[in-house]
Amino acid sequence: MLAKPIRDMALAQYRLRARFYDAELVAFAPVRRCAVDCLQLQPGATVLDVGCGTGLSLEHLYQGVGRQGHIVGIEQSPEMFDLALQRVARQNGAM
Repeated sequence: MLAKPIRDMALAQYRLRARFYDAELVAFAPVRRCAVDCLQLQPGATVLDVGCGTGLSLEHLYQGVGRQGHIVGIEQSPEMFDLALQRVARQNGAM
């Protein structure tokens, strides 16, 4: 069975990189923004962010779905998901 060892290796890498992930992906911010824009989200919509990582797309997704919408984030790395939860808490505190 090859799939489990590959998943375990990938998960280990994301666990190690979680603290630096946002800095590593700064250069891709325009691509992320373009990808979210292509979704043509409408206020009140529900969007699923599979592999949400540290939540880098959450603010842009929220701009599309607004207060009436829902964003569901799924992430296999607990370290990355914890950072996404912290991001949400900070953004909710700023609203």
